[in-house]
Amino acid sequence: MSSTTPVPHQHLNLSKIPALPQTLIELLDACNDPEVNIYGVGELVARDSVISGRILQLANSAFLGAKSAFGEIQQAVIYLGLDTVRNLAVCVSVHETFDANSNSAKINLPQFWYHSLLTAILAKNLAEKTAKASPAEAYLCGLLHDLGKLLLASGYPDDYERLLTSVPQGKTFTESEQHYFGIHHGDVGSSLIHHWKLPEHLAKAIALHHTHSVNGSENPLVDIIHLANSLSHIPDEDGNIPPLPLSILLGKKELRAVLTASQASVDEIARALGIKVEKGVDSAAKHQKTTKDDSLRQELQEKTRQMMVLHGAIDNLLKAENQDRICQILEETLMLLAELRHAFLLLPQDGTKDLSVAISAANPLRQHLADIPIPDCSSSSIIHQCIDNAIICHTGPDRTTRSEADSRLTAFLNCEQLLAIPLPLADTERGALVLGLRSYQADQLGVHNNSLSFLASHVGARLSLEQLSRRMSSELIHKELTGVEKVTRAIAHEISNPLAVIQNYLVVLERKIGNGDNPAQDLQLIGDEIGRISTIARQLENLTDLTRRPTGKSMRLDHILRDTLTFFRESLFSRKNIEVQVRLEPETRSLVAPVEILRQVLAILFANAADAMPDGGRIEIGSSLADTGQPYSEKILAISVCDNGPGIPEEMRPTIFNAGVTTKTEGHLGLGLSIARKLLLDREGTIGCTPAPGRGTCFTIRLPISD
Repeated sequence: MSSTTPVPHQHLNLSKIPALPQTLIELLDACNDPEVNIYGVGELVARDSVISGRILQLANSAFLGAKSAFGEIQQAVIYLGLDTVRNLAVCVSVHETFDANSNSAKINLPQFWYHSLLTAILAKNLAEKTAKASPAEAYLCGLLHDLGKLLLASGYPDDYERLLTSVPQGKTFTESEQHYFGIHHGDVGSSLIHHWKLPEHLAKAIALHHTHSVNGSENPLVDIIHLANSLSHIPDEDGNIPPLPLSILLGKKELRAVLTASQASVDEIARALGIKVEKGVDSAAKHQKTTKDDSLRQELQEKTRQMMVLHGAIDNLLKAENQDRICQILEETLMLLAELRHAFLLLPQDGTKDLSVAISAANPLRQHLADIPIPDCSSSSIIHQCIDNAIICHTGPDRTTRSEADSRLTAFLNCEQLLAIPLPLADTERGALVLGLRSYQADQLGVHNNSLSFLASHVGARLSLEQLSRRMSSELIHKELTGVEKVTRAIAHEISNPLAVIQNYLVVLERKIGNGDNPAQDLQLIGDEIGRISTIARQLENLTDLTRRPTGKSMRLDHILRDTLTFFRESLFSRKNIEVQVRLEPETRSLVAPVEILRQVLAILFANAADAMPDGGRIEIGSSLADTGQPYSEKILAISVCDNGPGIPEEMRPTIFNAGVTTKTEGHLGLGLSIARKLLLDREGTIGCTPAPGRGTCFTIRLPISD
């Protein structure tokens, strides 16, 4: 037998079992006879010198404590009783038979007999304690429960020896026997019981002695033999008592006392029967311990893996730039932890009980965001139970007990069950992490519950920080802009000055026209003053517009640039001899972008570039598209506006987007770039400033945009 090739069940040849003494066979037949004559049994036993000698030895031993010695086998049989004689005869015969068979020596026989005798004594004592079965039958059953191992080792010595040393990881010894031989030692032993014509319930107990039933078996002997076998594998007094079936109403203290008393009896009975025993752990028990150790090792490895995954997730959460990235980290972590693919967050809206879905741009559900059936706050959904009570809620496998809202959501996610985990947010607000589960994932929830709760708490904390950061950023910008209020007091003065000039020149112009003089020079002067007022008014208008959120109107990028450049070419660039070069990446031309934001921001950048190049120059406009590489994700549109003017001093670049900061001369309030930044922040965009290659300044707009 190799480690990968099982022995076909139909090839097993149990006829290789060593022959039992004819005396034992006749003795078993006699004991099964309801009209058995005890004197006839004595005569049968007397025909076998080995069996009769061992029975007399036990009857006269100090273990039984008989008042007088027995010289004849008949007297010993009457004293011991039929059941004890039968059990002793079986024990002696089986021991003699298999000890004489060299093939069974592949198993450590002294340890095997110690375990068998201990199980037999335990079974007898448990039967007496519970009054659930015959103590004699329990003893015999316990004595023979592992006999199938000797039979398999006798019939297939080489194969069985390899099995003893190479049990596959994750399998019990019994499962390995079943895999390689198509039958396990319990069933083999049960077949032998049938062959010997012993009662059926003994055969069943031996066949099922590795089967545990919490509710108990219909055959009490099955529970007694299973428990006796389990107790016999406890290595010391501190070992854990195995789970008890409901049919055995004994306390752990009482069971430990039974075990201690039984262990003390083994050596005495073995000496009386002339059986060599050795306290130890047989191969199956060793494997059970190894399997348990492997299980603990695997559990430790799994916990270590989960800790590493969670540690990486927390590290990434701390570095997350925005809510989309937070959601993406959560979704990736859930996949690594337990292959949970169907997940999303439900967050409260504006302090109400209304919930909104939060998922990353890479989540496949993004395509169906509007279709997700969010349970109404008045429903009995587990989601609202989870949020209201701050507890983990699970629909369970029973579909009939689910709310209608939970059933709709389960069907939408194409899953069998739902799990809702509370998501602590700022103050007393809570959301929920909602998971769609397959049945096999639901069965493993106990392994992952703590990790999922831990992850949800950190995601909630990071979302709270993100909301706080946004609020503080908005408040900071507002604080900066309120500083402009001080400037506005001077604006009235700035506007009144050119108005006074214009008023004066209108009087002069009236006189000149009356005298027939050429008014061209005066008209130019008036135009310049009106232009000065217009510049101040535009800045004031932009400042006012900050309190309004731009409309949602959109247009192709190339059309937005075309319209904006047409105005500036005719009114400003041509007069200042400014050349404009446009290099748009082909994939960006037809992208749809917000019109109002881009026009306003581009107008600010074009006007600043023109002011920076009064004697002419060049403006280069470019665009590109950044892709995250994830399906269904938003893309980042980047628009660059670069000039070859004198540039911005290095020390001013960190504050160039602050209100009131300007490199220009008198008459400029330094509000344009601050306005541009605020407009882009409202749409989760950014604007940056870097020196242009060679000379000048390059501003780059980055704006999330749908493909």
